[in-house]
Amino acid sequence: GKWRTLTDNEWDYLCTGRTDALSKWGFATVDGVFGLVFLPDSWTTPSGCAFTSDHNINSTDSYTTTQWAAMEAAGALFLPAAGRRYDITVNYVGSYGYYWSSTVYDSGSAFYLYFNSGNLSTSNNAHYSGYSVRLVCE
Repeated sequence: GKWRTLTDNEWDYLCTGRTDALSKWGFATVDGVFGLVFLPDSWTTPSGCAFTSDHNINSTDSYTTTQWAAMEAAGALFLPAAGRRYDITVNYVGSYGYYWSSTVYDSGSAFYLYFNSGNLSTSNNAHYSGYSVRLVCE
């Protein structure tokens, strides 16, 4: 398959563009790491697992490594709250997630997805910001 980074439109589709978008994402911890879970359009929860489309940071699903392996095998995506690098400082690790899209905004910036404390959105920022990249395979 071909590996690539999601576009801004694809991030928007996952967040709000699907008919049942709000029921297909939620906050969770995987092996003690906080982050965001996206489910595919066609989803069946694996045996022994549960998913709550919880948009509140204070009440999240929690998965062991084994449970997450089953969720991932069923198509779920986990984005850890990896924080960001700004200049020489890395901050917000464990509470915010910033993920670049492949969509250029202008000559000096691009779109990205971010989440924190119950918020999920896309925006744009300068290329020099240190955000994570999540590749997908077609």
